Amino acid sequence: MLIVFIGLAIGSFVGLALLLALGFEHEFDLGGEAEVDAGHDVAADAGPSMLSVRLLLFFVLGFGIFGIIAMKAFNSTNILAILVALIGALICYFVAYQILKILWKQQVTTQFSIDSLIDCDAMVTQKIPPGGIGEIKVRCPNTGLEKYVSAQAAEPKQSFGRGEVVIVKSVVASTCIVEKKKV
Repeated sequence: MLIVFIGLAIGSFVGLALLLALGFEHEFDLGGEAEVDAGHDVAADAGPSMLSVRLLLFFVLGFGIFGIIAMKAFNSTNILAILVALIGALICYFVAYQILKILWKQQVTTQFSIDSLIDCDAMVTQKIPPGGIGEIKVRCPNTGLEKYVSAQAAEPKQSFGRGEVVIVKSVVASTCIVEKKKV
């Protein structure tokens, strides 16, 4: 049983170290998430996911460490060691969740509304075919960040090639309607 506790502790520690070293943040969260762009700014994230891989790894790490402590320090039976390990795992999970909640609140959030791009210059990054949809790169006036958004020509028969400079005239269903920039 001691080998199981050691393996769980080492495995979860390595997993947490890899997540930290490789910079994975939200890619492996197991909680439900949906993204809807209706042209309105809504804060949908209320905090870290209760089923994030990070928290699950902390749970397993606590289980392994407290299991080792119970078996080695207190010379416990397997059943008692498992109970101590479960209590320790819950403590580690709770502490890690509280720390993640604090870190979550300290994140800087930037509000972005696609409507703020109207009258901004943009560059075509994917060809906009006649009557079709392409992509433009536009600098958001509120944040100064560059955004890649879908775009359609204002005139159905007009097309724009990659690299052309256009101006955003309106937004329909999160697609920018663009015209040729007048010099």
